[in-house]
Amino acid sequence: MFKLLLAYNESAKSLFDEADTEKAFIPRVSDPNFSVSDFLNKMKDSQGYKLFVSQTEMGENCGFISLLPNKDKDSFSIGPMYIKKEYRGKSIGKFQVEKVIDWARSNGIKKLHTETWGQNNGSRKIFEDLGFKLTSDKMNDRINGDSTVGYDVTISTSEITTPKL
Repeated sequence: MFKLLLAYNESAKSLFDEADTEKAFIPRVSDPNFSVSDFLNKMKDSQGYKLFVSQTEMGENCGFISLLPNKDKDSFSIGPMYIKKEYRGKSIGKFQVEKVIDWARSNGIKKLHTETWGQNNGSRKIFEDLGFKLTSDKMNDRINGDSTVGYDVTISTSEITTPKL
């Protein structure tokens, strides 16, 4: 059993460092030196930024997911999310996204957007299984030649509905 808690960057520093050490995020060509630590530390002072940390029953941090406000005040983007290696394959990523959707719904957020790299099949499956619709595919956007894919979902007060393209 896992729980998702609203957190401060300082409480997730070891997770940020682990994600950076593992090179868990494939940088874009436009930002080849991307660091999740640097990015989220820049975001922490942004109005509306949210960081959630997943914890085990024993209180160990095992992952995080971030929400970044968009210009449209009822829209957020799911920013970097990460699961420690030893906890992968336990549906924590899906759990995190489900809980963020619940948080968004209870806070009047009408739309969520996210982006990941094209070959990140685990994340893509989570988003597709939860009703997100593929909205963009930027070819050769990553330093390894992979694409960046975007997904959106519209949130209603009672259920998730997919946006029309």
